[in-house]
Amino acid sequence: MDEPTRQLYPGLSPFRRAADFLTTHGALLICALFLLVGAAGAGDYGIATDEVPQRQIAIINLDYALGKADLGELPSHPDPIYGVSFELPLLLAERVLGLTDYYHIHRLRLTLTHLFFIAGGFCCYLLVYRLFNNRLLALAALLLFLLHPRIYAHSFFNSKDPPFLSMFTIALYLLERAWRRDTVGAFVLLGVAVGILTNLRIMGVMLLPAVLALRGIDLLGAGARGRRKQILVTAGAFALVAGLTPLALSPYAWSQPLDYLTSALNLTVNHPVVAAQLFQGESILSTETPPHYALTWFAITTPPPILLLGLVGIAAVVGQCLAQCRAIADRNRHSRPAYRHSHESGNPESRPFWIPVFTGMTVSELASIGNARLRFGVLLLACFILPLLAVILRESDLYDGWRHLYFIYAPFCLLAVWGWHWLAAAWRGQTRLRWARYGLAGVGLTLIALQMAQLHPYQQIYFNFLVDRTTPEYLRSRYPLDYWRLSLQEGINYLLKHHSGETLNVRVYHRAAATIPEGAREHLRVNQEMQEADYQLIAHFNHRAHQPDTVFNSIYARRIYNNSVLSIKAMEGSRMDGAARNAYNELYRQAVVGEPVGQSDYDVYLDGRLVTFVREDCRAGERAAAFGVKVYRADSEGPPGRIPDTGSYELLTNLGVRLDGRCLAVIRLPDYPVAYIRAGQYYGGGFPVWEVGHSLESPGLAEQVAAMLKNSPRLAAGGAFDLYRQGRRLIYYREVCAVADTEPWFFLHIIPTDADSLAAERRRYGFENRDFDFAVRGVHFEGKCLAAISLPEYAIAEIRTGQYTAEQGELWAAESRLWE
Repeated sequence: MDEPTRQLYPGLSPFRRAADFLTTHGALLICALFLLVGAAGAGDYGIATDEVPQRQIAIINLDYALGKADLGELPSHPDPIYGVSFELPLLLAERVLGLTDYYHIHRLRLTLTHLFFIAGGFCCYLLVYRLFNNRLLALAALLLFLLHPRIYAHSFFNSKDPPFLSMFTIALYLLERAWRRDTVGAFVLLGVAVGILTNLRIMGVMLLPAVLALRGIDLLGAGARGRRKQILVTAGAFALVAGLTPLALSPYAWSQPLDYLTSALNLTVNHPVVAAQLFQGESILSTETPPHYALTWFAITTPPPILLLGLVGIAAVVGQCLAQCRAIADRNRHSRPAYRHSHESGNPESRPFWIPVFTGMTVSELASIGNARLRFGVLLLACFILPLLAVILRESDLYDGWRHLYFIYAPFCLLAVWGWHWLAAAWRGQTRLRWARYGLAGVGLTLIALQMAQLHPYQQIYFNFLVDRTTPEYLRSRYPLDYWRLSLQEGINYLLKHHSGETLNVRVYHRAAATIPEGAREHLRVNQEMQEADYQLIAHFNHRAHQPDTVFNSIYARRIYNNSVLSIKAMEGSRMDGAARNAYNELYRQAVVGEPVGQSDYDVYLDGRLVTFVREDCRAGERAAAFGVKVYRADSEGPPGRIPDTGSYELLTNLGVRLDGRCLAVIRLPDYPVAYIRAGQYYGGGFPVWEVGHSLESPGLAEQVAAMLKNSPRLAAGGAFDLYRQGRRLIYYREVCAVADTEPWFFLHIIPTDADSLAAERRRYGFENRDFDFAVRGVHFEGKCLAAISLPEYAIAEIRTGQYTAEQGELWAAESRLWE
């Protein structure tokens, strides 16, 4: 046991020999234990939705590096530069081992990704030991790093966010190491780490200015000329290597480095994913996340002991910095007459505590605040707080919780250990408090570990006590759960177990069966668009997209926190149990009592909040497209009578069943007020095979539209559609309208009064492009057509709009200079 540990924890002295062994070798034992447990349980995690596309990134880049692909093929992938430095080693490992079956490839990817996560934890241990020279604290840091339930689960199946977290931790360790050694070699190694981090995600470049700023602080405090030269040389070597490494690791960048940098920045600032998600019970888009989104997710998904210690650590670092600043200011008050005259205010204790932070200190004095450990603590504080502030101030697009910010857990974990150390120092003489602290820490970590074991393999659904985990289906109605669709593997295994020897047709996300051993896959026919399936599997990643549990879902997977993560639904009457058959028959009898609110390929009935699709004579293939209801809220912003933008809807989907020769689908409307629905069958993305509309409010939609158009100035006539202006919206309206009239693409070009209002990539064109597809943005009702498109807030000089097709070109166009 090292001397600082003996002094800080004297109660351990009777167990010195055992403590010496555990503290010296404990980190390796813990890492080995986690590796064994992880390898044994890796196969329980299904295949994530992003796994195959992420592997494809490595394949494309490797083919280009070997001369098997042209540069022009790389941009065909949505993210050809995303995480190449991690995906390529995974691909090379499977190639070296000669793996061809994806079952084995998947297991290898899970194991290696988790191994890299453990390596990040070990570097966290090394960093804390170097900062505090205390192995017991370092072991606590290792356990805190590994025992975050959500991040632990992601460390298997997510090859994007946990690797970035691990590499960020490794870079922090190498930064502290380089800072202490102050050699060119140490800073070159740090530059390589920061370069790899930047290659994983462009936001890793944030460590570049951080390191250079630390070197600048050292330069201010350097006295000798040789010392200043050493600092400049190490800073230059670091910056050069950190800038070249990400280019060297991306084959895409070898011939076009500027395009690589531009693509990386655009991918970070304007990521192409616009995802619908649940947050606190409301359905929002990733482009509309509230400012507190990331911080809320962090607070409700981090174990309370870690959360509490992290807050204590933040307070400790801030308090120590303020104490140092005040000490310097008080020293200057006595030694500098000018300072004393300007800032003396009677009793020194009565002065505001923040005054010394900003006044009375020279730049060199600011640079000398604290020792190396405290300055590193300030760096950790900045690495945790600044990314959170950045996503809030930039209104960044976020989805799937806070996984894009998992890397901030490394500095938070280190701050938590800082808080533990501060408490230990404060209570050094309190024997009872010391043992209470040991007990609470042991109980807290044990409870976290037990809950992780209980949740396996769904630790990614962990929530702490800040949200209700006891009310059935409460979480699923407020937050996304299995957005990676990992539970589908459990559903497939369930079906194989209960239908041994049978050949099953399963309608499911098509990659889910890749994790099933080759022999078992022989009994599965799996397809996402299967026309006639025996079973349908739905992972509950979004409550609004998939309906709440009802009696007519035949089988459920086990529940997590009283919330189901998977539904297994029999789609044929022969596969249903008695309760499901009776429930569907009762729903059918209730529906057909009334008159249908719409008729097309199916009769559509509305009974209360249930929308029912019925077809009496149903043949194979007539359920191929998903049934859906597009729901338009009645409580949207605006005065009475103003309908919402026609593209602002929620699409609720279902796949229907076949029972006694008829086809039936039931979709439950949400609880909020609904103004209008469009029901039909839809391809992916909401494009209709057929659909019908129905208004739920009085006056009806036709009356609302008439009132709206009466008070909206008409902009142009003569085209296929009349154009109206209502505030900052452009309304397209056609009195007599068939579906064929809306099939050609609509173009909408907006020319601003000031060209600087446009985004940089649009300025050379001179207009903003808001083209749209009527099938997504428009409404058909009573033989009429209407679309309402929101326009930008800047001053508009002119708009030009119309329709066109690739074959015929422009079909009609209208211009207006009367906007402002």
